[in-house]
Amino acid sequence: MTLHEAIERVLQDNGKPMTTSEIAEIINNNRLYMRRDNLPIQATQIAARVGNYPNLFTRDNGKIKLVKNDPATLLFQNVRNKLVHNFYEYTYSNKLLPLELLEKSINDLLGIKQNDNQVNEPSTVYSKTKRESFEKLDAIFKLCHWYFLQESNSRKNNFIIFNEGFISLLAGIDFFKEHNNTIITNTSVVEYFLLKILSDNKEAEFNILKNSSQNFVSKEVIQFNNYLIDLYKNHFVKENQNNYKNLKTEIIIPPLGLRQHDPIIDEFTEIIEEINTKQKKLDKAILLVPISTLSSLRRNYINARKTIIDTNFLDIIVELPPGVIENTGVKLALLFFDFNRKPDAKIYFLDVSNLPLSELYSVSDSINKKSIINEFSVEVDKKNINSNNYSLLPTIYISKANEVEEKENHTVYTLGQILLDKKTGASLNYKKSNFYSGGEYKLIRNSDLNKNTVYFTPTIDAIGIDNDQLAIEKLNLISGGLVISSINQNVKSNVLPENEYFILGNYIHWLKPNPNIVSDEFLAKELLQPYVLNQFDLYTSGSTYMPILKLNDLLKIKIQLPSLDTQRELLLNELRNNENVTKKSDAISERELDFVKTLKHSLKQPTAGLSNDFASLKHFLNTKINLKEILSNEETIVPIFDEDTPETIERFTLQSTLARMERSLSDIDYILKQAIKLITIAKPIKKEVDLKGILTQIKSEYKNVNFKISGGKTILLADESQLKIVLHNLIDNALKHGFKDEKITPTIWLEILKKGNDFIELSVRNNGKPLPPEFTIDDFLAKGKSSKADVGSGFGGFLVGQIIKNHKGKIILNNNVGNEILPHNVEFIISLPR
Repeated sequence: MTLHEAIERVLQDNGKPMTTSEIAEIINNNRLYMRRDNLPIQATQIAARVGNYPNLFTRDNGKIKLVKNDPATLLFQNVRNKLVHNFYEYTYSNKLLPLELLEKSINDLLGIKQNDNQVNEPSTVYSKTKRESFEKLDAIFKLCHWYFLQESNSRKNNFIIFNEGFISLLAGIDFFKEHNNTIITNTSVVEYFLLKILSDNKEAEFNILKNSSQNFVSKEVIQFNNYLIDLYKNHFVKENQNNYKNLKTEIIIPPLGLRQHDPIIDEFTEIIEEINTKQKKLDKAILLVPISTLSSLRRNYINARKTIIDTNFLDIIVELPPGVIENTGVKLALLFFDFNRKPDAKIYFLDVSNLPLSELYSVSDSINKKSIINEFSVEVDKKNINSNNYSLLPTIYISKANEVEEKENHTVYTLGQILLDKKTGASLNYKKSNFYSGGEYKLIRNSDLNKNTVYFTPTIDAIGIDNDQLAIEKLNLISGGLVISSINQNVKSNVLPENEYFILGNYIHWLKPNPNIVSDEFLAKELLQPYVLNQFDLYTSGSTYMPILKLNDLLKIKIQLPSLDTQRELLLNELRNNENVTKKSDAISERELDFVKTLKHSLKQPTAGLSNDFASLKHFLNTKINLKEILSNEETIVPIFDEDTPETIERFTLQSTLARMERSLSDIDYILKQAIKLITIAKPIKKEVDLKGILTQIKSEYKNVNFKISGGKTILLADESQLKIVLHNLIDNALKHGFKDEKITPTIWLEILKKGNDFIELSVRNNGKPLPPEFTIDDFLAKGKSSKADVGSGFGGFLVGQIIKNHKGKIILNNNVGNEILPHNVEFIISLPR
């Protein structure tokens, strides 16, 4: 739960405006929201967050209240507040909240009396006006949505909960607005979403029919769905029926591949066949499917898509954003069927996959009007649907990415047309113990590829496997050609050496280009051109959290190539240009520029403070001289105001100002010494040193710090003085920043860990404050930065990075810290060769 959601819940539960302090107290007492640092929420945070959500909150005489105080919302809040006690009671006892309690709350809302589990008609007229009727219907929808969302968030269960924006999209479809609608449901979900369709279409008539074949739905859900249908029939059917033509629509929501049963049934294929048999019984049909069904290369899926194209009933396809189902990243699409379409009608494709869920309600208007919006929607004649696999993925027809304009003296190919061979990496089920850094055949992983270089070079710690560990024919061995990775839309391509064999890792593709068409090097570079990367984005699919590019889709990517002679000339010119840059002795390197930026930023704070204090002191002394007054250490050098605190007054006394200026000069001196140390850092003079002894010496140099040293005696080749600089910088940085304003005793753990016969690991951790979320160790080591926003505060990172690099080692930040076993918040792990 986010903070603004917690604030909203508190206001809903209490049903009245509240002060920020009252809201903060309830959130902290009930642990509705937890800060990353585990500190309690402050009233100021509540005020700030409220200001960021003007559509949710407003102020009333200094108190916070909800913007939505319409009758339906207030009615919902009133009934929900009675139910919430039961909800928390069941949650804490780890039990499911029975649906009977939800039904009872709905009956209470409607004023329905219950005797012996039999629902009786209300003794009084249900509502005086149509408006009141729809307010209660809307309140029941809100109550159901809240209930099932809590159940979904609190524990694992079989409830599939739709995002409210998606439900609003369905409710806004125009054929629900003014017709006498008969809705048939064939779903695997709780059908409370129908209440939104009914309450939002006040001028329409509805008749909801029960579906006799509700597969993959629990008995409990079927009973509740029937309860909702009976509820509507008994209490919400309008007295005055309009003379609209009856429109029969079936809403079909299959299990969406979320169930964990086998055998897996091809719901998509079966549903399409079923829809075709109902064409004379229905006017419309709405089908919700996983996006993969629209482009899957499985033969039965291709045949199913061909069927719906040939029958001419498919009218609209909408690609939806992730999160339509709460708490999942499953990507879905909506298919609309119209069984009264004209034979020559086009299919309307709409891609709203990048639209925020909160704005999905606005999509209804585009669907109703079939609006043509550049890069979002298009109408396609069915004869222009891809005849190879009958793909119905909207992106393919909407995007212009695969329309590659052929340059002069260039030829456009698909990657599949220029290859002699291809492979894709599969999950390796070999024993992990068989893979180690000395293995003959190196494993190519996504992290091993580098988009900034052409040729593949295994990292120092790249793992591999020996020839005798597994039969060669069972290994996915490759040599030469290109390796390509496209995970999370991060495209990387490298050329492999011809005389060395590698193992193709998971999510890595290998291509062997035809040398008579393109060179490996030219293709590796061309694949990173913007027009090609746009196609990677087009064809990448899969989970929201790890989208990938499948090999079959990779082969569809179009690329334009000049002649082989032109390719060689372009590569040669690029090589010459790179050489010219490196030969310019007067050119400033990136590292030198970073050094200057770091020095400038490091000096900025002490020099600015010194400058301000000097200006104030100069004015103060001139005034004293002119008035011929005596100086006093306790008087302030700047004017004092009534609202100034004693701390402010103390800060600007003459004595404090002079002390602060002295500290600024000391800081400047320290920064310059660090800079000189970095410039003059020499190549390490390695000799055998006792690492445990070095750690013991480090410990003796710090007072008021609790050191815990562990690990056996370890001898390695290293420069002792440079290793001490690394450790001092890491420890000093922790003491300076990690324990600022902290009352705990600093504890530093120094632990020697063994890592095979070639490397040792040293863990340096502390119990100070956690590093900020934006901290990146790469920038810290390369440029002295603590975040991507700006250059950091000193040269400690520069020195640490340079020394460890000179020792052919590595340092990483361990993000898996702060657990209950090891009570530390920050841990660096240094790997050094023996």
